[in-house]
Amino acid sequence: MPSRTNPDPAARGATHSLRKTAINDAIRNGATMHEVREFAGHADIRTTEVYFIRKEEDAEVAARKIQIRIVPSKPSPIV
Repeated sequence: MPSRTNPDPAARGATHSLRKTAINDAIRNGATMHEVREFAGHADIRTTEVYFIRKEEDAEVAARKIQIRIVPSKPSPIV
């Protein structure tokens, strides 16, 4: 069995993925970033923010999966 200080890389990846999913689900279901920070045990809110995937990024990933290119909208010229 892998030790806690040197876990199997596959297990470490699965654990991180589950953690990231839990953080994203909590935020998307109405938890505040501060509540999630406490739940995740992060000392700094910036660490929690790194885990959170913005919906725009989700859209880009989904678009790539179905091979659509998303072009960001350009601001209208001021006349």
